[in-house]
Amino acid sequence: MNPTKLRTIIQNSIEFVEKEEYLSFDPFDALTSPIIERITANNAISRRIATQLNARLLLSFRFLGMKRMMHTKTISDMPSAYSLLANHSGEEEHLLKAAKMRDFKEVEFFDSTKTTKEKFSGEKGHVEEMEKVVEALKTGKQVLIPFEELILTTLTLFKALESLKEGKVKKIEF
Repeated sequence: MNPTKLRTIIQNSIEFVEKEEYLSFDPFDALTSPIIERITANNAISRRIATQLNARLLLSFRFLGMKRMMHTKTISDMPSAYSLLANHSGEEEHLLKAAKMRDFKEVEFFDSTKTTKEKFSGEKGHVEEMEKVVEALKTGKQVLIPFEELILTTLTLFKALESLKEGKVKKIEF
């Protein structure tokens, strides 16, 4: 790719993210909508359907009151974006900007004029996920994602890769 074009793309992306104060939408943010919360009524299947619809439909649920949030993925990608831009531009100002995250509990944003801090719970959902699996195994309740669905997802991925490699449609048998 043309270095000038790459620099422009990266610079425009960084400017957008900074203008938005690192806040963005994610498909799972559908669950931050009070309307979606009422509709799904804490039902795991309906919540999964809501997030998948939000991710796959051309029409997002943002109009239903979804909240923009600061996502760890955005924060973790920003140092790379700043460094990449500095490498391509040679401009030291980009090295002055950095995002620093401490164990997913605190983020400091630095630029040449100010420092902004955001605090988080530090939870990434892994502990809760394992607790739900253990609870399901102990009580016999259905896990959040049924085992058959996980197998079907994996088979679909393998068939998609085969299809791309061979240039043919592949049937998924399960």
